Amino acid sequence: MSKQEHLERSLNRLVEIIAASNPVGRNVVMETYQAVEAMVFDNSPTPKIAYVGGGALEIEWLVGGRSLTISCSPEEGIEAWATDANGDLLFEGEPLPIERFLSSTWKNQGLKLLKSMSRELRNQSFDVPLVSILAD
Repeated sequence: MSKQEHLERSLNRLVEIIAASNPVGRNVVMETYQAVEAMVFDNSPTPKIAYVGGGALEIEWLVGGRSLTISCSPEEGIEAWATDANGDLLFEGEPLPIERFLSSTWKNQGLKLLKSMSRELRNQSFDVPLVSILAD
């Protein structure tokens, strides 16, 4: 899936959230979109975007038990954290305005983790016999 397709899906999801009458401000929507845009790349894992209350949106990538979460809040700004498959914290970044988040260490660490997750997805083998694949 291309980066543009990821962005379009993410934007459509944000529009759905707003249409559902959740009290999400335009600034939070735009910051969430900028955060997703900064993190996705061709063939990256697809994020989930959800309304989490208080006018905040949360973006989460989950692959193989590892997760990367970015929270976009009207009061707090952008906050990022990641956990490994055991639920142990890999990193946690303090809340930042979107402009600082886009050039932050936390964004770069998150992007590195997403690239690792993407490789994991591409290298997964499925226990489906070749004969059944060829029969389809």
